[in-house]
Amino acid sequence: MADIYLAIVLTIMASNVTNPESMTKDWQIIEGSSRAWNFQAEEIECEIINDGLHRILSEKIISGDWIIETEIEHINHSSQSIHFSIAEDYSYGYILTLKNSELILCRIATDNEQDDWTQSITLNPVGADILAYGTGHYEIEVDNFTLASPGVSSITDDFESGLTQWNQYDGQATTRGGRLRLGNDGIMAHNEGIQTIGRILPNEYLEASVQVNSVSGDGGCQIDFRLIPENNRSGYLGIQRRFNQFGSAFIFKVVPGWDLPPIKVPNHARKFNLKITCDQSTGISAGYYNLLDETGWIKIGDTKMLQASRTLVKVWQIPTTRLRPRFNKFNILKRGATYAFRLNDYMIGTITNPKLQGAIQINNLYEFPEPNKGRYGLSFTNKGKYRIPKFQIRLIPSVKKYEENPILSSKEASGTWDENQAFPATIKKFGETYYLYYTGIDNTDSRLEGGGIGRIGLATSYDGYHFEKYEQNPIFERVIPNNHRPLKIQGMSLVKEPNERYALSYTVWDNDRWIRLEYAVGNSPCGPFSLGRNNPLIKTSKPPGFDETHVHLHNLIRQSDGSFIMIYTGFGRVLDQWGDRGGLAMSENFVKWTKYPDNPVFPLGESGAWDDTHVRPKGIIKYGDYHYMFYEGAHYAEHVALWFDQIGMARSKDLIHWERYPYNPIIPIDAGGGRDTLVTEWPIPIETESGLAIFYWGACLEMLASLEPISVKTCWMDGNGNLTIS
Repeated sequence: MADIYLAIVLTIMASNVTNPESMTKDWQIIEGSSRAWNFQAEEIECEIINDGLHRILSEKIISGDWIIETEIEHINHSSQSIHFSIAEDYSYGYILTLKNSELILCRIATDNEQDDWTQSITLNPVGADILAYGTGHYEIEVDNFTLASPGVSSITDDFESGLTQWNQYDGQATTRGGRLRLGNDGIMAHNEGIQTIGRILPNEYLEASVQVNSVSGDGGCQIDFRLIPENNRSGYLGIQRRFNQFGSAFIFKVVPGWDLPPIKVPNHARKFNLKITCDQSTGISAGYYNLLDETGWIKIGDTKMLQASRTLVKVWQIPTTRLRPRFNKFNILKRGATYAFRLNDYMIGTITNPKLQGAIQINNLYEFPEPNKGRYGLSFTNKGKYRIPKFQIRLIPSVKKYEENPILSSKEASGTWDENQAFPATIKKFGETYYLYYTGIDNTDSRLEGGGIGRIGLATSYDGYHFEKYEQNPIFERVIPNNHRPLKIQGMSLVKEPNERYALSYTVWDNDRWIRLEYAVGNSPCGPFSLGRNNPLIKTSKPPGFDETHVHLHNLIRQSDGSFIMIYTGFGRVLDQWGDRGGLAMSENFVKWTKYPDNPVFPLGESGAWDDTHVRPKGIIKYGDYHYMFYEGAHYAEHVALWFDQIGMARSKDLIHWERYPYNPIIPIDAGGGRDTLVTEWPIPIETESGLAIFYWGACLEMLASLEPISVKTCWMDGNGNLTIS
């Protein structure tokens, strides 16, 4: 279900953040000689006589969002490390190290997590999922499956009797010739999955094995052996095959546990066994791989590897032109679950949800989220003298959600028009009433994004907090003339035409593309709405172009002179780089629209930034001297092979030259147990008596995993034109 939520802004986000914390006091020497450190009023010095780890951490715990700025001077090219988000008991955190020409991000984990893992194995029964995910033509066939605990119970299946032991929770898994078949239906990316009906409790020892008969195409497969959540604990064992660049590589995971490189499966050996064992008495799990070539099982690894203190997350190669022989400046920005890293004033890279050791862990992130508080510090290992003339941490205001959320529940019965998802299109105020237009998706076609057809509905409110759905929803659906087949649409914006009729705009999914922007018209904000006569407003351009493939997220504004502007999202190529970017279109009369000749006006973020892969303008509003634009930004997270969408802000006086807010993303993915652990999207602003309100859609992983739609929330801007969220 998609519930609508509200976030109230309490702190002004102006150009400056709060005063920096003093970094020349309140340090703890964690490792190494205390005589190596000299804490002065204006700087810190560290002189190492013999190679070895020398580390300090703050006594103070910092919560929320912040910026660390530090400068380190050293004669040699020695390693220099910044510690951050370190747990109070030192059991978790991150280390950023500059070593030679590499900037290395590592995750710290101790045996404290091992204890939780062992207890989960001891207490919880185990089930299993088999899930496939493909990007087009792919096929995976599974033959024999076994999940057993000696002397207690077992689940075995040769798939000769169909899927009698399984629940189909996603897609259309089938059996053929005694084998489970997933994929190869030639449609767009989607999941296909089954889950065992039965579960067993380990009795000293557990073994799970699956024989993969064949894999082909660019799809993927994962097999999860899950520990059923109990007493607010959860975990699972897993084997997964990922799609796209992983190709035929299999990644083995025991979570928490290994972080191993992929195992390459030769093209001539597509029939093989995967096995996981779990020993209840020790809590140690191990994985094995067998190519069925008479060489036997190959042990991949086990959870004893948890004893290692560091796990590699990412390595960036730094051009020598960006390095300074004796002096380096580090900048780390934390926004929710996202960290951005700069070195010597250059953007290096961004990591979102670095706690994840693979996409297989994503369902656990809601219960075991990214840390939102922790210590910070420095460490050096090579002998020599280090000088730190600056180490500051500055706090940034963060979002808090309205305590009485949700403001609108969308728990709808099976078979209704918006049972799968609901997300905001736009919000307007006419008279004393707020009109929230939203897109609802049914559950009629699993091949489509969201699982079905999209239509536009309406909810109303008199105070902006309590909304009720319109009893005559949906207010508009797009059907093909003559055959009455509905097209999938996404609602976007609403304005008044020159004739004062209400124009509701949307984007149309046709021939596997968001191919054109259209509008429907009605005599009142509630409709009824019918197809406009001058469609389409705009459509995709001829290739090559920034909007050659899709046109989708957008907003329309009627200006004071009666003309109209449109800020819209186009997907296509710019200098052979694909991505979503922002374009501008204009109309004098809402009949003929002209695209700005120098589109795109809103480009991708700088390389390595949180929005360097996609930017999707959605909400725009004139406030004071500026047009404020709220947009979705995304970057590709290589450590989990996922995109994380988050909301940013930019402003412009002419709609062509845009200035990004310096501490974006302004509504980030949550850390510390918030609901929005995967994405924040679909921002739509409206001016209120209190300032500027922004509704948006936020995704909780736990909800996403069960295919429940997500949520809409808001934040505020103060009366002086400063955006405010806290």
